[in-house]
Amino acid sequence: MMTIQTKNIDRQHIIYHQPAKTKSGPKCDTEDDLVLFDDALFNPKYLIRHQKVYRQARGRGQTYFFKHEQQDYVLKHYWRGGLVGKLNADFYFWNPLSSQPLKLQHTRAYQEFALLTTVSVLNLPAPKPIAARICGSLLGYRADIVTATLANTRSLVQVLIEAISDKVWFDIGATIALFHRHNVYHDDLNANNILIDDGNQVFIIDFDKGKIIADIKIKSEQWKAQNLQRLLRSLTKEKLKDKKICFDDKHWRELLRGYHS
Repeated sequence: MMTIQTKNIDRQHIIYHQPAKTKSGPKCDTEDDLVLFDDALFNPKYLIRHQKVYRQARGRGQTYFFKHEQQDYVLKHYWRGGLVGKLNADFYFWNPLSSQPLKLQHTRAYQEFALLTTVSVLNLPAPKPIAARICGSLLGYRADIVTATLANTRSLVQVLIEAISDKVWFDIGATIALFHRHNVYHDDLNANNILIDDGNQVFIIDFDKGKIIADIKIKSEQWKAQNLQRLLRSLTKEKLKDKKICFDDKHWRELLRGYHS
């Protein structure tokens, strides 16, 4: 069981997991117990300057893949999208309905960290959460999250430049169904948020604004169908952008067969 803890440094809130107990007793509660406690490791300039970054990827913003103490991690900053993002790149206002003690738990970084913690406990194929940072002010906050790297993976978009087997399409559907059976809602299930490793294992990433669907008033099949339709629109869009993308109705039927199996 992983317990979420918070440690404050000035106006920075570091979110992490309580160190696990060992057979000889509880671990010493020191900063050394945390792989990524140093807030400098949330700073891309620091990581680049100390030659820790070995790859960068661009989506809504820059994502940094870096090595620290012989382990591989991914640093993601929270950026705003759409028209709002053009006026306000990365600042989020506090929820005015939140009481002071709950403000931190209502941030997008904390909620994604908590969801990934639940997903990890359920042993679902997704990145393991390592730490998150929330830099607060009177009006709002900026935030970052660090997760463990999924080794030797490529996005579904990258993989589709080459033909993939029906078995992989089947496994993609089965993996989505696995999350859905645990009521894990992904807010943006698209072809870039599905990763496949060298052994054709399927992973799902980027759970920002995701949640566990617990409200019995929500029709269970409705949100699941919306997730699948979001992925279909994404795949269709990628195909229109690049004719080399190998995707057609047959592949989608195989994905659905895996989902419903």
